[in-house]
Amino acid sequence: MKFSSLTSEDPEYPDVTNIQLELWRLAVVKYEEIKDHSEEVVLKKSDFIVLASVTLILAGSSLTQLVGQNAIFAGSRVPSPADELEKQLRKTSPDLCDRIKEFIFFYDDIRHFGKPKHTKVEALNEKLLAQFMKDIQEVWIFYLNKANLPITEDFKHSFKQSE
Repeated sequence: MKFSSLTSEDPEYPDVTNIQLELWRLAVVKYEEIKDHSEEVVLKKSDFIVLASVTLILAGSSLTQLVGQNAIFAGSRVPSPADELEKQLRKTSPDLCDRIKEFIFFYDDIRHFGKPKHTKVEALNEKLLAQFMKDIQEVWIFYLNKANLPITEDFKHSFKQSE
């Protein structure tokens, strides 16, 4: 798999794009927009939750597609992202494994949003957003390293809570 371009370099599928990379790039843009906006004016909690949720849906879609594209499985059914990440990360990065699984459950909640999920989503704050983005970036780096691919500028972001 090629991570460094928008278009596939697989001659069998020349028009297939690297969707997971583009979703990651869009998530980073949205994250930066939130940071820039919050430096100018304090966002209302409801506005922050909406913008942060969109950011995490983009980042989570990037993550789940990345994991699915790189899953090793028998048959036609791709394992769930949480199960595949458990297999890939548990031995070498148990803390990251736990954090990214926490993110996947949160990601599922914001994608299937309804009254039972309101309390969990309302807990979203800058610190949690930054941690989730950092963790997703770490998973990307894990897969890039596994494939012996370079860590490009797309994966050198500093995600931290503003002071």
